[in-house]
Amino acid sequence: MATCVVILYKNTKPINTVLDPGLILVIVLLITAGATQIIFNVFFDEFCVNVWVLCSDPYYVPRIMSMNVMYSAIFTFIYVMTCRNFLKSTPIDSNTLVREYKLAYNPFFWLLVVILVRVVDKLFGALGMKYIEVYWGNIADLSYLVLYSALLLHIKGVRNTIVVVVLFSLFSMFIYYPIIVSDVYEVNKGGVIKDLVFCLVFLSLVKYPGKLITPFRFFLGIVFLPIFLGAANFAEALLGGFPVTLLDLAIYVIQGYEIQMLENQAYILNGIENGEFGMLNGASYLDALIDIFYPSSGAVPPSEWYADVVTFGTDVESGFGFSFLAEGILNFGGWGVFPTAIFSAAILLMIRSILNWKISLMPVLYSYFVTLSYYVYRSDMMYVLKKIEFTFMSIIVLLVLYTVVKYVVYGVVRGASNDIDFVGSNH
Repeated sequence: MATCVVILYKNTKPINTVLDPGLILVIVLLITAGATQIIFNVFFDEFCVNVWVLCSDPYYVPRIMSMNVMYSAIFTFIYVMTCRNFLKSTPIDSNTLVREYKLAYNPFFWLLVVILVRVVDKLFGALGMKYIEVYWGNIADLSYLVLYSALLLHIKGVRNTIVVVVLFSLFSMFIYYPIIVSDVYEVNKGGVIKDLVFCLVFLSLVKYPGKLITPFRFFLGIVFLPIFLGAANFAEALLGGFPVTLLDLAIYVIQGYEIQMLENQAYILNGIENGEFGMLNGASYLDALIDIFYPSSGAVPPSEWYADVVTFGTDVESGFGFSFLAEGILNFGGWGVFPTAIFSAAILLMIRSILNWKISLMPVLYSYFVTLSYYVYRSDMMYVLKKIEFTFMSIIVLLVLYTVVKYVVYGVVRGASNDIDFVGSNH
């Protein structure tokens, strides 16, 4: 897998950013593989106090690891060959892009859009329109990030920008998500990390290409992130009254990128081989496509099905992290690594191609979509396609709202100006 990372990085230099979606996925897989080896060879007795399939039989760890290596290798080959032959990006004129973006996205107008979107969101919640509220929540989230990016463009200097980013992250973590967005005060680590990644990618593309995020900082950050996630999970367990020790902290940190996804894969493979449940033969992928055009079809995402299975039907309302590879195994058994690699490459190549779009929305779209690399690792096809669908729908809605707000404000200003002129003419 280390070889895959080196090949991928060398062949994606024309991308003009180290934050390449394919590179992120492969590194996450690499770190997860290393963490798995450490846990099962060093902390086996401390970690395996549960009923995981990976802990029950030494046969499954090397089997699942080999499937992940094969998945990574096939994905890397498809991704690199496509990038080299079809997705060679042209240099970005940063100054021109900044000027266009400042003209197209005025922070004042976007602040009004965010307020309007949030009011509508609360209205849907009060009326009990939960289904529409889910869709609208994505619009609210994206409008918040667009306002954020519009503000960042008007800040001069790297240091001032970093201060604003830190303050914004604290605001998001302790005020925006737990108080404004959520009905229950709960610190949203995932939301804050997503916002932080968004702003760093956006600034790297528009204001500081090649300067803000260097290869060294990128690899340092992607290694630090699971440490942060693991430490945060340990802190929540400690504050929740669970009996945890420093050894537990080490285990939490090592499994920061959720090696639970490998257990999901082992659980599915074990269930198929034992005849507990049969292969879907592509049915979940077909359901994911149907759900795009017919969202009320009643198709159950694999993550919800998995939650129902492992909790014996007691927690069917929630979805667990699942992973693309687990879905591939559920559909085709051991051969599932091939369609999983193909689908993963297709989705991340679509994200990669956004860098070639000559529109002012390009930095926002790419910055928002780049986190899909992680969702490809830990989610299912239906969730990822729905995320893509919601985002493009949100962009359309936000552009309409922005145009309406801008038209109304200019109309009010012109009306006030005419009234002043009229009053002045009477004197």
